[in-house]
Amino acid sequence: MNYEEALAYYPGVVAAGDVAAFVAPLSPSTPDDVLWAAWQTVVAVADESVAPLVFGVRERLPDLPHLGAAMQAAWAEPHPGPEWTSLNAFAATLTAGGIDFLRLGLRTVGLALEAFDGEPHVPAAVAWFRLAGPQLVAACKHGRTFVDWSGGSDPGFSVARWILWRGRMEAVSREGFTIMKRYDREIAASR
Repeated sequence: MNYEEALAYYPGVVAAGDVAAFVAPLSPSTPDDVLWAAWQTVVAVADESVAPLVFGVRERLPDLPHLGAAMQAAWAEPHPGPEWTSLNAFAATLTAGGIDFLRLGLRTVGLALEAFDGEPHVPAAVAWFRLAGPQLVAACKHGRTFVDWSGGSDPGFSVARWILWRGRMEAVSREGFTIMKRYDREIAASR
């Protein structure tokens, strides 16, 4: 199978949620472009309903080769709207299930709640708090950081950042604020 054949093959497989058909053409010698096409297809239709397919694939391919790169590529140019919110809900669902995309969540929440013009990103940030709230809280409590792609460092998660987000969320989204309030005691205990 080559890249073009994979692009033709995978949309039906992803729509059906067929784990066996997803992994059938894959082997240790599968060319990278075929793996890329497979994950591009998943990311293109990403929403919470596709997560079970990814969890099933993880049972057979624990490293999920190229999924991280495909997800990172999708975050290269954030595009607020329903598709962006669905993509973030997908990433948050995977994170809650143990496939860690918190770095992408940090970027989305930062865009929504730290940028002057972030309101278009708020629905995507709310998806993160709704679906991966415990993971976001744990990352803030433990001060999780990341090395950024350019080799520098990102300030990462912190309790102070959570408090900033909570204050901003109160001003822009009742739903998001209600979700964040659930974690007040846990955040307060870590201060």
